[in-house]
Amino acid sequence: GATVGPLQFRRTSFALGIQPFQQAYEQVDVARRMPSLVTPRSGHSTAIVGSSLYVVGGVGATGYLSSIERATVNGDGSLGEFAIVAGATLTTARAGHVSFVAGTTVYVVGGNSDGGALSTVERATINSDGTLGPFSIATVSLVTARKYSAGCVVGNALYLVGGAESGALD
Repeated sequence: GATVGPLQFRRTSFALGIQPFQQAYEQVDVARRMPSLVTPRSGHSTAIVGSSLYVVGGVGATGYLSSIERATVNGDGSLGEFAIVAGATLTTARAGHVSFVAGTTVYVVGGNSDGGALSTVERATINSDGTLGPFSIATVSLVTARKYSAGCVVGNALYLVGGAESGALD
């Protein structure tokens, strides 16, 4: 119920939107090294929680991974160093899965493991400090096991599109 006087507004010094992809940071202020994952991986998923980027699962040189890595997203959009998240590993090592955040929970859906396409859903609680608790199997599962699908959240629904089970799914 109070009127506030004028406030200063600071514009961004860059155009809003997706910027050009780069293999090295611009070296305008100080020299910085691009961060690298602790464990090289492919087929992983990512989730943003607060100011942290989490990299979930995937497949590496030794096979399917259950590990989670975390890097801080700095105010300028650059990433801090990646580190393995202690105490937060997937119950089932997997690649080709979808991750998303809903409320105070990170979900990991479907994917592929040594046994083929997965129908399981795992979840971890996001603690008040932005860290992840341990992952556990959720009480829901996919009707059709699937790997390498695309996913998006619309309203209160998660849509998984395509992917494969033993063959391509429509």
